[in-house]
Amino acid sequence: MTERHDNNFTFLRFVAASMVIVAHAYDLLNQPAIKDPLFQLIGRTMGWTGVSIFFTMSGFLIMNSLNRSANLVKFARARALRIFPGLSACILLSIVFLGIFATSRPLVDYFTDVQTLRFAVGNISLLSIQYILPGVFQHNPMPAVNGSLWTLPYEVICYILAAFASGLGLLRSDSRRAATFAVSLFMILAFVAFQAHRPSGGISTRLLLMSRLDACFIFGMAYATFGNRFKLRIWHAAALGLISWLTAATPFYDLTLSAALAAFVLWLAFVPSQILRRISRWPDYSYGIYIYAFPIQQFLIMKTPGLTPALHALTAFPLVLIPASLSWHFIEKPALKLKNLGTKRDLFKSTADVPAE
Repeated sequence: MTERHDNNFTFLRFVAASMVIVAHAYDLLNQPAIKDPLFQLIGRTMGWTGVSIFFTMSGFLIMNSLNRSANLVKFARARALRIFPGLSACILLSIVFLGIFATSRPLVDYFTDVQTLRFAVGNISLLSIQYILPGVFQHNPMPAVNGSLWTLPYEVICYILAAFASGLGLLRSDSRRAATFAVSLFMILAFVAFQAHRPSGGISTRLLLMSRLDACFIFGMAYATFGNRFKLRIWHAAALGLISWLTAATPFYDLTLSAALAAFVLWLAFVPSQILRRISRWPDYSYGIYIYAFPIQQFLIMKTPGLTPALHALTAFPLVLIPASLSWHFIEKPALKLKNLGTKRDLFKSTADVPAE
């Protein structure tokens, strides 16, 4: 299936990013007694749900990107241009703005502190996510500067795994794709079952999280492959929702709930609604909203700590839209224009674009 033109992906990305803002409004208060409304309904936060939506849509879009890419070098360049220019600007602007307006340290000490350098290099490269800047948000309930960045390395890992599968020929035909998706999901289920009887924490917790996000990504890839022959309906999502409810007390709840959410999102993505189509023609500010929301909301808590979660979210949203819109128009969109530059080498030719069986 194609992701262009007749779909509601921009609308869904905007909704997912907005859900993250609402989740932050509750989470950053660090008051266990106060939970967002969705948590009270399904036992998972709006942030959990928003991230799941992003990974599901990303799997769909990446599968189609692999189909279009002449080779894996071009694919990798397109992915890098989508993530790193906007991220780099966000990190550098955060360092400068918070150094001027938020740190309790003298400016010279702040800018020469090795932690400031670690924050810049670790986050821009995504090799070592750093959450603390010297003297920033020390008196907030949570001192992290940008807690949203944790998902980006997982997303890049999904890109790498998808490209690796393509390079090995595992996505060459529909039958190979079906086998690859089925084996991957089986391995995830087996790992979750295995970990259910082992102590949690450390690398085990990170691998469990990675496995769930991988599952969301695979759901999206699978629908990109087979959606033309198997159209999702709302009752499919409802049936999976019932299964997730039945597994709520088991270790598989996160996976079954992710499957139900993925089915709903991928169904809604292609609902022929004129209103949603019009919204999806708007500029895509979702990435900017996602990466700028956390530091802006932390700054808002520092300056106005007495706001309720609802009022905080309503106040934060227009503030976040400012850098998000500027990021899209002056950084992200110009960077994306570079992804179509020709490549001279076919050494790493993608095998996902071979006609399906």
